[in-house]
Amino acid sequence: MNRLKQWWRGRKAKDEEAPAPEPWYEMREFVYLDEVSVVSLLSSREGKVPSEFTDTSTNSSRAQLSANIGANAGFAKSEIGSQLESSATEDTKVVSRATIQAIFKRLYDGELARDHLAIAPIRDNDKKPTSSDSEAMLSEPSRAGVAPWTINVASLRRGQMVELEVELYADPAFRVSTIASSFAEMVKDSKELIGQLMERHELDQALEINALIEKLMAGLVPLRCRVANYVLVGEDDNAALVHREVVKKVPENERRATVDVQLVGVTEKSLYWKDTRRVLFAKDRFRVLCRLNEDGIGSAWRPVTLVDVLGEVAPDFGEVLGIFGPDALQQMADRSARQSRLIEPRVAALRNFGELMALEMDVKLTDEDLEQIDLFASEGAELFKSVHDSRPAFRAITEYIKDRSSVPFNPVAAAKLRAAAAQRQGLHPGGTAMDASATTLATKLTRETEYFLNAEIIAIYW
Repeated sequence: MNRLKQWWRGRKAKDEEAPAPEPWYEMREFVYLDEVSVVSLLSSREGKVPSEFTDTSTNSSRAQLSANIGANAGFAKSEIGSQLESSATEDTKVVSRATIQAIFKRLYDGELARDHLAIAPIRDNDKKPTSSDSEAMLSEPSRAGVAPWTINVASLRRGQMVELEVELYADPAFRVSTIASSFAEMVKDSKELIGQLMERHELDQALEINALIEKLMAGLVPLRCRVANYVLVGEDDNAALVHREVVKKVPENERRATVDVQLVGVTEKSLYWKDTRRVLFAKDRFRVLCRLNEDGIGSAWRPVTLVDVLGEVAPDFGEVLGIFGPDALQQMADRSARQSRLIEPRVAALRNFGELMALEMDVKLTDEDLEQIDLFASEGAELFKSVHDSRPAFRAITEYIKDRSSVPFNPVAAAKLRAAAAQRQGLHPGGTAMDASATTLATKLTRETEYFLNAEIIAIYW
């Protein structure tokens, strides 16, 4: 009798190699990226730049089927077995196009891994300095420190790549140009708005200067950004860039004097990924990868590149234009502050004129009349900028008093009252201050020595 010992046994096994988890990289969003520089630098390092990346994954499976049949004839046993096994392998290839962001990451990771960055970001495995270490770094910054906590200025060489955290800001020359263009766009169809913002001849002069600046910039955007993560400590051979975290660990009364450093460079307007008005005027913090244009730290920089071309015929032109931006911005701020400070005396002069006119024309002012004159004065103060422009402001008050008087109006007396009311408030009849030094801010800038890291900007991101 044949007994089926094991008449069917089957098993299917599938060994599938688990795919490795996708790597999770640091998130990086660009606002500026010079693709030509990125490709050129990577090519100089590796010789070739990939145009695409291929990821391959392999899945293997195995199936097995086995069976045994046995028979027992008293004194003899017999058994027959069979086994069937099959396997399959599946390869999957994913081809990804090499975007400029991927090429930048390859360049950046390579420079960082090989310690090629002269100024590198603080990493998790960098030993943090103690309070005593920090004190030593500040006392002898170029000798006691260790990168990246301190960087000897003498070690910085032209061509080295650095990464810095900065407060992104355009150079004053570009800001003046942008402000002038924006003003022109806003007021070109509104004479009333021009009068409120500035005199027409002032706007025309600003536009002429702006046209010159735009030609000199030739589509470039100069940057002047305060370095946010390092300060300059020491002088000459003992000068070093010290990380702000080191400075914070030293008590304020024991710290050496520190100076801010400006990262300066020229960018191309067409290479910005965001509107320049959104990113270059807010002083937001960004990281910048750049390549030094000069050894060490300098104390002079020309933001407008074509100035160098004109240097042979106008040697001083570069210096004049270099200080034009800060001076122009200061004058804009001073003018705004001056106009703001003159509003109150102008209101008082118009109010006083109403009171003098009432006395001249034998009108007894009620509380309601005084409130109305105050309203006229507040509304007319903005127009009280010249003799011609101030006439509507005085006319409204004059007509209001005339309507309440039976005395004949005398225009000569009214003119004298206008001058008297203005003089009482320290103003000329046109509304300008008699003593300009008392009503304006100081426009002479006290220029202190500035320190610049001059670099070729490769990328700006956060």
